[in-house]
Amino acid sequence: MSWLSTLGGACSALGDYDTQFAKRAGEISVKQMEIALRLGDPFVMSRCRLYLAISMIQQRRFKGASAIVRYEYHNAHTLPKEARDHRLIKMCHGIWTKLRHERRLHRLSTKINSSRTV
Repeated sequence: MSWLSTLGGACSALGDYDTQFAKRAGEISVKQMEIALRLGDPFVMSRCRLYLAISMIQQRRFKGASAIVRYEYHNAHTLPKEARDHRLIKMCHGIWTKLRHERRLHRLSTKINSSRTV
């Protein structure tokens, strides 16, 4: 799991610059989910889904990423306060911020490119 995590993190970091790396990071996240499922660890499973959301953001698949982050945030808050994974909640906040920023940049880029063709 730690090897996949390191590889996934490297691909994810490069995914901001090349969508092929973002796709690879998403594939690694799915493999991590399979392991987490076998281990029966719901918190690791949630983190893997959030890593998948980052990959989706990098691929401009904003609706899917948004759905994952909302789902994980809601799930985290359904647990009693003492059982919540606060790192997971902070991850949701951070990924949501990245999502909003990337969506804004994409809209601006689209607007600029469409005005150039007119």
